[in-house]
Amino acid sequence: MSKGGYCAVVVDLDGLDTGPLSNEQMWDDRDFSQQRRKLLDEVIIASLDRFKFLLLRPRPALSVSQRLAGHVDEREDSHAPENPRPVTQFLPLLTPETQPILRWIVDRGILPIRDVERLLDACDGVAGEFERNVLATAYESIPPAARTAGKLLSTERGIQTRNGHLGSFKLARPRDSGGDTSQASTTLSDTGVRALEACSFLQDACAERPSALRMPRGVRSMLRPLALLDQPFIVQDVHQRLSNRSLESASLSEKLEIHHHAVQSGDHERALTTSLYYGSDLRQLAFRLSLDGQYAQAARVYRDILDHFDNEDAYAWEYLGYNLALANDKAMSAERAEEVRQAFQRAHELDLHNPLYHGRFLGFRAQCGEDISIEFSRILAKFQRESAERADAISYLTEPILRGLGRGGLSNRRRELIAQWGALLARSPRLRVLLGE
Repeated sequence: MSKGGYCAVVVDLDGLDTGPLSNEQMWDDRDFSQQRRKLLDEVIIASLDRFKFLLLRPRPALSVSQRLAGHVDEREDSHAPENPRPVTQFLPLLTPETQPILRWIVDRGILPIRDVERLLDACDGVAGEFERNVLATAYESIPPAARTAGKLLSTERGIQTRNGHLGSFKLARPRDSGGDTSQASTTLSDTGVRALEACSFLQDACAERPSALRMPRGVRSMLRPLALLDQPFIVQDVHQRLSNRSLESASLSEKLEIHHHAVQSGDHERALTTSLYYGSDLRQLAFRLSLDGQYAQAARVYRDILDHFDNEDAYAWEYLGYNLALANDKAMSAERAEEVRQAFQRAHELDLHNPLYHGRFLGFRAQCGEDISIEFSRILAKFQRESAERADAISYLTEPILRGLGRGGLSNRRRELIAQWGALLARSPRLRVLLGE
């Protein structure tokens, strides 16, 4: 076929049926699959020899995209709205920072207006879903160099100034880097950064400073997990490098950023020495260490929070005890057991109405051989009166106790509690699984 001076061949994959099989059977038949592949290969090779373009159409009923130059099929989509809405009608559904990103998508022809409407309809009213879809569409439409630059820039917060650098990163053209991967954590592609500006993933921070750029919060929230997934070691290097900056001449905002990067790098000692004003970020570090199975290190961070920032932080006391218990689960000395007990007790005293804290306190005492059945029955009866509708509260209280009895080898006491309170406990889906063990 030819149109407008272009030559092309259209391959209808569904028309390659050379046997008597039905449509349903032929796709599952191995012999036909091999025959189809061989015939398709022959068509592609012959077509590339004779024509400039090759179109593969696995769904011939759909019209060829109107955005392709030299298209062969000019049929209109019968489902397209006659009068599509202007892009301005979608902007109020987005945050001000995301609105120029949608404009870029439409102006570039990445999504026609009718597809933006479909994208909105597919969200079914879920809060924030339309915005996330717009950001994801833009991300998929920028070049690889821009994606890489965006993911690395998501590690830095605040306003960044372009002056041969952007933030702490040197800007380099492709010919300057020469494929040197050793500078991956210190260098960004200049063309990649310009592409981020074009699609509004980087925006002007203020009109008076055209070289000052910032990344919108929604863009950063999308790119940050991608950076950790795709480039974990490079991201680690970036945080480590930025956390090692000097505190001496740094402003208050710079000191806070240095501490942030120390926490993100996982450097406990640096995070502690740079945490000059508050210890909340240390919680994040301790939580990550615990998730990674580094229980002793996590316990050290919680102890530092209590010693240096807030000795009445119930959460820190609770998870000091929790991580100490896990770090010494196989062989716990009497001294360490008392330290765990005191941590759980202090957390409970500071937050008397937290069922999880109370349950872990009782559960550890039960694990150590203490008979807590009377105290447990009294507390459970109280929960039944005051929080009967909250099955989760009862499960948070009871689960650590039953597990503590199991770890302590006190199966008889465990059976006695279940026999007495089994009907109440079975109301909780979480506990039903535990009761069946």
